[in-house]
Order: sequence, then C-alpha cells, then structure tokens
Amino acid sequence: MGKLRFYFILFFSCASLGIAAMAGDPSQNISFVYPEATDAVRVYNRQRELLQVSRPIISALVIICLLQTGILGKIRDFTDQFSGAFLMRTFLFFLALLSILFAADLPASLYVNFYLEHLMGLSNQSIPDFALERFKYLAIQAALSIFLLPVAALVRSQQKYWSISIWLVLATLAAVLIFIKPILIDPLFNKFNDIPEAQSSQSLRKRIEELCLKAELDKPKVFVVDRSKQSKRVNAYVTGIAGSTRIVLYDTLIKSLPEDEVLMVVAHEIGHYKFKHIYIGMLFSILGALPALLSAEFILVPFLPNLPKRWGIRTKSDPLFFAFVIALLQISDPLLSPIECAVAKYIETEADDEALRLFPAPLTAAKLFARLSQIDMADPNPPAIIEFWLYTHPSINHRIERALKHSTS
Repeated sequence: MGKLRFYFILFFSCASLGIAAMAGDPSQNISFVYPEATDAVRVYNRQRELLQVSRPIISALVIICLLQTGILGKIRDFTDQFSGAFLMRTFLFFLALLSILFAADLPASLYVNFYLEHLMGLSNQSIPDFALERFKYLAIQAALSIFLLPVAALVRSQQKYWSISIWLVLATLAAVLIFIKPILIDPLFNKFNDIPEAQSSQSLRKRIEELCLKAELDKPKVFVVDRSKQSKRVNAYVTGIAGSTRIVLYDTLIKSLPEDEVLMVVAHEIGHYKFKHIYIGMLFSILGALPALLSAEFILVPFLPNLPKRWGIRTKSDPLFFAFVIALLQISDPLLSPIECAVAKYIETEADDEALRLFPAPLTAAKLFARLSQIDMADPNPPAIIEFWLYTHPSINHRIERALKHSTS
C-alpha cells in the first residue's frame, strides 16, 4: 500500500539525506565539473518515478474493482458471520483488504525494489531476504490496523463531528508511533550501534561532538545502522521524537565517503535535529489529515446514497466505506505530492544553511553531491516538472550550484 495521509503518518518521521545551501549573491563561481547522468541512469530514475506515481493509483483501482465486482462485499459478509464485536469483524475485514493490496503491489515492489536495484548494482539482498523484509512490512501494517479500530468505533457511535474526534485520536497515535518507531520497529530490520570504537573512527567521533557543541546542542544520540546488508546506497536521517530522537548514519556512508564529506552529512542532520524538523513534518501531516476527515464527514457521507448500489455500502460505519476512503486517499497521494515536496524542500534548505554554518566547506559539499550522484545512481539534472512534483530535495546539480555560490557570498 502507498502512504495513507492520516494512517501511516509514522512513515513521515524520517528526514532523508540532502545538503543544499542557500544561494548568495556572488560575482563569480568556482570552476567545478558538474555530474551528468548516463542514459542507463536516466532510464532507471524515470522508471522509479513512474512507479512512485502509479503504485498508489493502482492500489486505488484495485479497491474500486473489488467494490464493483462485489468481492469486497462478499468479504465483509463473510467476516460478519463471525460472532463477536463490531470492532473484531472490522479488524478481520481490514486484514483481508491489506493482504489483497499487498499481493497486488508485490509485482511492482519486486520490480522496483529488487530487480532494478540489482540491475544497477545497488542491492545486496537475496530473494529470501527481500521476501522476509516484505512480509515484515505486511505484519507491521497488519498490527497498525488495530489503530483503525478506535476510528471505526467513533464513526459508528458519533452522529456529528466524529471527524474532529478521529483527528484528535489520530494525532495522538501519530505521536506515539513516531516515538516508538526507532525503538521497536526499525530494529526489526537492522542493527543499530554506536559509532565504532576503532582507532580510525576516533577522529570522526570527536569531530561530530565538536559540531554538536558548535550547534549548541546537548550531545544527541548518533547511531550507525548496518544498511549494507540490504543496499550499497549511502544515506543518513533523523528519526523519533522526545526521548527517542536520534541521528542515524548508514554504515555505507562511513565506509564510502571521506571523513570531511561524512561530517558535511552529519552537519546537515544536526540542522534537522536542532530545528526540530521532524516535529514540523509531523504537524504538517496531522494538519493535512483534518480537511480530509472533514471532507469524509460532510461531503462523502451525504454522498453515500449516490454511490453505485452494487458496491453494497450500507452506512458510514460499513467497512466498505472505509475501503472507499482509503482508495480516495491513495489517489490523492500523487496529486498532493507537490505540496508535500515543497514543504520538504523548505525544511531541507534550512538544514543545508545550518550545515554550511557549522561546517563551512562549500567545495566539500559540492564534491559530496557529485559522489552521491555516482554512488546512488541519482539523476543530477532531472526534468523540471519531475523535480517539482516528486523530489523532496533540490536536484544534485542545483545543490552543487548553490553550494558553490555560497563559497563566494
């Protein structure tokens, strides 16, 4: 399944790697050879972007087809045969729907996350490892379905303004899920350790502490994740809130980049940490869920009598109605992407500015971007419409240009 605006808010918790300095007003630029994508890299990126847009739409179409053919209605009627509470029957229905959507998305997931990654030499996963990881995701989503039960109960029990009550419940759940994600969920996939105590890592540890001191931060938690067991990509992110907040570095990052470039990445993540960007992202997601819920109550519910009769949706508390809402959310995902990406770019730019303040080495940043383009097979200069619609960071060449301009400002 794709991102659901108010259900899987926790997956918005990770701030991805990126360093893009604010442009100054230079009179000249430092000479630098900008990276260029090969034809293979362009094709690879366009395929990934196409699937990024199409996968949630396909999931929505699957739900509509299941409603139109009456299959979802039969699943609901089957779960209704079980004696028990309304919430238990609703939970069983969602488990069935989740399994169907997982199966429908599996070919695309296998193609983009396994075949393409191996084709470009980016993946270290075997088929069994990939399958195990996918089923872990399914199990986690099934467990998270439990959190839909209070939503279903509120829709059923309240006649008016249930959208506000649900929004408050989801906001609370979002905070709880973002808090527990790095503690309980992420360790199911990887091991997280402190920066190694090896002699070669002592300088890095010390310099990270100096960056934190310069940023006027208490020493944040910094972990290294064994991401190399899955991928050759390099990355870093900030995750968690309150006591679970931490900076996470891929082990591939430390192994693949010179120390100065690793420091530039860490400085960027310290920017996210310092400015509490994860709270801004969470708040944005929570606020974005409110108009969706209000629309469901005051537009979709009154429209129920006009939906096709063969869909079999009886009331606003019918699991089939929830399935229809999920389909609409899936469709809205690519449509709302430019807004989400604009907010993300603003956040990344603020972190970029702080990174170059903490570690004023613009040429190092430019070299870092060029190296990331090569290691991660990123398109350094994508079409403008794709960058606007799908990119949460400025393109590689835009970051290089801004970093070099920063050096002369």
